[in-house]
Amino acid sequence: LRATRRRTLALVAVATGAAAAVTDQFILLAYDSRYHGAAFMIPPLFVGVWFSILSAFADAMMMGAGKPAAGAWANGAKFLVMLVGLPLALAQGDFFAALLVLVAAEAARWLVLIPPSRKEQLAKPGDDLALTALMAASALATKAIAGALGLAPSIAEWWAMRGLLQV
Repeated sequence: LRATRRRTLALVAVATGAAAAVTDQFILLAYDSRYHGAAFMIPPLFVGVWFSILSAFADAMMMGAGKPAAGAWANGAKFLVMLVGLPLALAQGDFFAALLVLVAAEAARWLVLIPPSRKEQLAKPGDDLALTALMAASALATKAIAGALGLAPSIAEWWAMRGLLQV
């Protein structure tokens, strides 16, 4: 079961990383300049999607093992991070910080699911960390290649779009 999970998540990690690297170009092509700030938000949101995928797998496996309480605690942790973090970030007028709170909330959900998953021998934290590194490597490599070929903004061009965000 763990091997199948690992193989499936490896494919999802590569696809998620590649998508995170190039979907900002879609925003730039499909929408006028008023919406170009959204292109900056896409890659961090994909990081949140990645942690959501890891959490969904862990939660489903825990439910299958007859341990649904772990998912409830994980969702509680996610809610707590958003409850505290979003008002603080938005009070500072920092939209990027608010975006990072959403990513942190998904990561918190995943982190809460690690110990019970390990206890049930459904997953090892090292597996998820290796898969996360694979996703990050896929994103960086795809962004570097797409940026060099002019198919998507380079990392520097993407970072410069941060200035387009407004609260």
